[in-house]
Amino acid sequence: MNSTNAIAAIMPDIASEKQKLHDSVAEELKQLEALRENRQARVEKLHLDIEAIKKNRDLDDETRAKLIAEDKRQLAIAKGRNLELEEQIKAAEAEGRPTEELKAQLEAYNAKEKEERDLIKEVGHQGVLKLKECYKEVRGATDPAFASARAKAKDEYGVAVQFANDEYAKELAAIEAAGGDPEEVKTKKKNALTTKKNRLFEAKNFYTASLQKIKDSRYELYQESLSYERSLLFHKTTLLSTIENKWETYRYKFNLNTFLLNNAIYLILIVFFIFACIISRPAFKTDLLTWGFFSNLFNQASPRIILALGVAGLIVLAGTDLSVGRLVGLSAFITFLMMQDSGSQSLKFFDIPIDTNAMSLGGRIFLCFFLSIIFCMVFSGISGFFSARFKMHPFVSTLATQLIVYGIIAFASGNQPSGKFTEGATTTIAGYMGSSGLSKIVIWMIIIVAIMWFVWNKTKFGKYMFAVGGNGDAASVSGISVFWITMAVFLIAGALYGIGGTLETFRIGSGNADFGFGYESDAIAACVVGGISFSGGVGKIRGAVIGAILFTAINLILSYWHVNVNLQSLIKGIIILVAVTLDCAKYLKKK
Repeated sequence: MNSTNAIAAIMPDIASEKQKLHDSVAEELKQLEALRENRQARVEKLHLDIEAIKKNRDLDDETRAKLIAEDKRQLAIAKGRNLELEEQIKAAEAEGRPTEELKAQLEAYNAKEKEERDLIKEVGHQGVLKLKECYKEVRGATDPAFASARAKAKDEYGVAVQFANDEYAKELAAIEAAGGDPEEVKTKKKNALTTKKNRLFEAKNFYTASLQKIKDSRYELYQESLSYERSLLFHKTTLLSTIENKWETYRYKFNLNTFLLNNAIYLILIVFFIFACIISRPAFKTDLLTWGFFSNLFNQASPRIILALGVAGLIVLAGTDLSVGRLVGLSAFITFLMMQDSGSQSLKFFDIPIDTNAMSLGGRIFLCFFLSIIFCMVFSGISGFFSARFKMHPFVSTLATQLIVYGIIAFASGNQPSGKFTEGATTTIAGYMGSSGLSKIVIWMIIIVAIMWFVWNKTKFGKYMFAVGGNGDAASVSGISVFWITMAVFLIAGALYGIGGTLETFRIGSGNADFGFGYESDAIAACVVGGISFSGGVGKIRGAVIGAILFTAINLILSYWHVNVNLQSLIKGIIILVAVTLDCAKYLKKK
């Protein structure tokens, strides 16, 4: 089977439809070309000249500034400003001469320029309207043809499958009729089965290629329309066109199998949540679809989102972090030391009471955050140094840090419970915002998520981080410092642990040396559920956020149902296993 010729035979011819799209706006395109030709050519040339001057290292600063200033002057003229008249008016005003006539000339010039710009805009607008109308007609004509081609490809696939099965049955019958040596018969049957599998494989490939070719042709027609629209709008796009383009591109690239594989864990958890909402009222006398549940969810999820963002950076580097819980505990220890009420000094630092009640409440809160961030960055930086300098896997370096930090906290505190929080501290940081039921921590979380999104997506550091996570050796050859990028990711993670741990301490308001135990598993699970791959170089901020919210929702639902704590751990472990399995499946499919 010649696949190329066979596919071409079932494909609808769209050349005439492409020509129809062009013909529908040919007049407007010609008119716009004539209106824009001289002006736009000069504008584009001057923009290129300015860029070339900026990059020219042979020019001194003074010469560069003069050349750029002159090009910008010419650019203003090319864009329609009459600089000569403007300068004459300025000179006349400076000398006290009348300027009415000059201003009238400038006004007439500007009116003419505005008329030409309005004409260009109107011609482009009318062209777009005609193009969209024509595209609707073209789609109306081609969609049935594409549907017919898909049906024909499916029919041919069915015929090919039937042919393969029939031929296999005939070959088996012939082999059985011929008889002979049992081993020889077995070999012939095996060869017949292999032939059948090859035929089915070719038929499947043909069918898949046919469907893809049909999608390509349909999308090509849309892109043809879009290119004419951009030409009419002078390479600018409207918001509606941008949304439409994203939708069409999504439809073109959409693959059901890939979608299910990439979003399987989301779909499973959403189904679980729907199931939980249905059975909660009759089985557990609890209603999950209330604002109280969702406000509680966001209040609990906010610190965990901040912690997940710290772990997410390390997972992007194909690592992990087991020290999260203990660094949260360190933040809690520092916070309790700083915020103990003067009448309740039960928590001490190596048997030394720490009394900060003489300071203002704001100063003590600042000290909590500052010290928590600094100490968490120090310990996270130690893990990062061993991972970056000695290529030690983060699993090992963070495990060591976890044990060290826990030992310090337990020894320094003597395993004593925390004292009473200073009055007003919890309300200041984690109090509710009016009657909304939402904690102020939600605002902290939104700010930090926005900052981290900017760092990941809009800075060189973010690009380098993904490059190192994707292929450290290639990143190093490209001139990226793998050591400092790794160190920076660990230090940022430490800062986030300090902030998240302090906020969580203010939210809960009590704790001991074991505070933060298990937080690392929740943070890691949130990242994996959110699609941040352990293979490295893959992940988005929204993945960590959504993952943390989903995982917290599961914890909250199980708590509302009064499920045994040990059973909750079992369920969370299964979710982590499923999420990592799906992540590995995606990685293997890509390979």
